[in-house]
Amino acid sequence: MKLIKSILSLTTIKAIDYLVPLLIIPYSINVLGVGVYGKVAFFQTIAIFLGIIIDFGFNVVGLQRLSIRTREKNKKRYITASIIIKIMLGIVCIPLFYMLSIVSPIYSQAQMYVIHFSCLIMLSSIFNNQWIYQAEHRYRFIMFTSLFSRVFCFILILLFVRNDNDVFNYALLIMVMFALPAIIQTVDLSKSIEPLKISMRYLKIVFLTNINIFYYRVVSASILPIYNYSFGGLLSPAEFGVFSFLQRILGAVVNFSTPINQALIPYLAKAKKEPASYFILLKKCTVYLLLYSLVVMLCAFFGTWLIIDMKLIDGGITLEKVLLPACIYLTIIPHIMNGFLSQTLTLHNRSYDVRKIVIFIAVLSLSFCYITFQLEIKYMLLSYVSSCFIMFFLLLNKILKK
Repeated sequence: MKLIKSILSLTTIKAIDYLVPLLIIPYSINVLGVGVYGKVAFFQTIAIFLGIIIDFGFNVVGLQRLSIRTREKNKKRYITASIIIKIMLGIVCIPLFYMLSIVSPIYSQAQMYVIHFSCLIMLSSIFNNQWIYQAEHRYRFIMFTSLFSRVFCFILILLFVRNDNDVFNYALLIMVMFALPAIIQTVDLSKSIEPLKISMRYLKIVFLTNINIFYYRVVSASILPIYNYSFGGLLSPAEFGVFSFLQRILGAVVNFSTPINQALIPYLAKAKKEPASYFILLKKCTVYLLLYSLVVMLCAFFGTWLIIDMKLIDGGITLEKVLLPACIYLTIIPHIMNGFLSQTLTLHNRSYDVRKIVIFIAVLSLSFCYITFQLEIKYMLLSYVSSCFIMFFLLLNKILKK
């Protein structure tokens, strides 16, 4: 029951975080047009990726570390250290974000404000620390802050984004939707946690503790943004808008499923004390998760077809235009499974194997991307899907060998 309760709580949080913004997309495309939406989404994608770098794996490692600390002083020290590290990474990412944005093929001086607002989305990840509240089982607080921010901004978008001249309002309100939970959390934490003096030695220890999971998250998360950046050079803003729309659905489905992994790993960690029953349980979890990922992938295809067929979304999007880019839905299976398999290998003290596989896939993907960039868009999509599945089979092979 505790496992089910944990999954339901985390799934509800993810649903609020991703499904409410997903509801904004059809309205945004209908009002702004798919081309304008595509331009805004392009810079937001860069910001969200760099936000993963700033997070530095604290939503995984920090959650585990904070859960096992019992002394309040140790908790405060760890939280303070995490925020200091994230601030330093944020400072590093600011020039990187502007460089990637300005040299991109979609850059326009007239819409520089979109880039500024997207940068603030990136920086909001410094103070958006849901993992602290998850470790304390304060799920209701996270649900409240997330639901309030999403619904509040959704209402404002309906009121102040009425045509394609309201791009400034749209970009501003999307930024507020990301920043508001971070502001609320920061105010709440400032009341209960006093910043402590942290030594450089302790910062280094925390930094090195996160480095392996950071490698996995950044390298694996960088594959799609790299392809996105390349797509920006091959596609028109309208075509990129279609791709971005499908990508947001993909992201919502995958992130909606992450609470299952987050709940299964602690469950497996406890069962690991009895090796015989543990490996039977591990096989069951792997098979069930694979079946689940297959079902949600089919639901994504069917749901997209239904949205377009019922004309819930317009803005120039037709079934013919989504047929090819919808191939990215095939990666739902490896995205869900790779997270589970990599964390399981880490549980087996084989994080080095995970790092080797991730680096290999990153090099392979970059090679595929460079080669297929010279060809048609369909070959680039095929190379991206292939990279995800190759990683899945390599991780699965390591688990089976164990």
